[in-house]
Amino acid sequence: MTEVRVLLCLLFWLLFCLPTLSDAQAGSTETALRQEALSALLSELQQDYPVSSDLLGQLASAGRGNREALRDSLAKLLDAADRHREQKTDTWKGWLQLRGQLSEREVDKLLRHLVVVARKIVDSDANFALDTSLGWAARKARVPLDQAQPFLLAVLSAEILRDDERVPDAVGIVVAGWTNSYSFSMDPLYFFFDSRDDKLILEEVRDIQRFVVPRAVKVLPEARSVRYAVRKRNISALLLPDYLLLINIDELSFTGSNVDLRPCMETTLELTSNGAESPEWKHVFQFCTEKQGSRTTHRLSGFYDEVALEIRRRLAEYLESK
Repeated sequence: MTEVRVLLCLLFWLLFCLPTLSDAQAGSTETALRQEALSALLSELQQDYPVSSDLLGQLASAGRGNREALRDSLAKLLDAADRHREQKTDTWKGWLQLRGQLSEREVDKLLRHLVVVARKIVDSDANFALDTSLGWAARKARVPLDQAQPFLLAVLSAEILRDDERVPDAVGIVVAGWTNSYSFSMDPLYFFFDSRDDKLILEEVRDIQRFVVPRAVKVLPEARSVRYAVRKRNISALLLPDYLLLINIDELSFTGSNVDLRPCMETTLELTSNGAESPEWKHVFQFCTEKQGSRTTHRLSGFYDEVALEIRRRLAEYLESK
């Protein structure tokens, strides 16, 4: 796991506390900080094994304040978080509308125990797993984890659209993927991976959507036109997305020479409006990396990062041109 500090701590700072500040107090700096952390937490909760991230370090390096100042703020604001629950504020009432099958009492207990575990995290120098912390709070509140996590995802998604930098009609997107069958030669793979281990190589190029979809979900909310993105397998009745984005991987190939073999990917994007039977936008493109060739790496992870960014760029261009 990464260095101390956990996204869960900021959940309460950002969701409970910042929404209650006056307009004079909650300026553009706080809004930017809030959006940055909310998007990061939403992405973390959607991973298969959500773990702690050094978000305080990231925020500190981005000029949001030093670690100790952020830690002190968290300790004070967690006290304010509990008051939201106890006083049943308008913010609290808004979240209750997203509770799904949970009762008001269950939501109350879940948030109370989340504050407890968040306080322990703030006071500790240990590493914590996000899913373990959420699971502990859910068990103490006697709330099924498969209802607790969608509730938090729904709250996060509802709170994402808070700043003026996003377009007014920014959309929520469910993302799914598929890798179509295609023929390939092992020779360029041997050169690129610098290995003759067929098992290792085939694992890297099998069902490529496993690597591209989670990366796309993570970066799509950085586009002004995207309010939130969630994997299809994580969708629940609490989320009402505007679109389904299907990422079809058509082919993985290589270009260049044996000195610097560079991967390329042909991809088809299909964007379908919620409830529609056919996509309103279909886009085929091929992307070849200039930086992630065999001269600098023998793994595809960096290339998959670039593909996700290219998907974000092309989708954002379409959405903002509508």
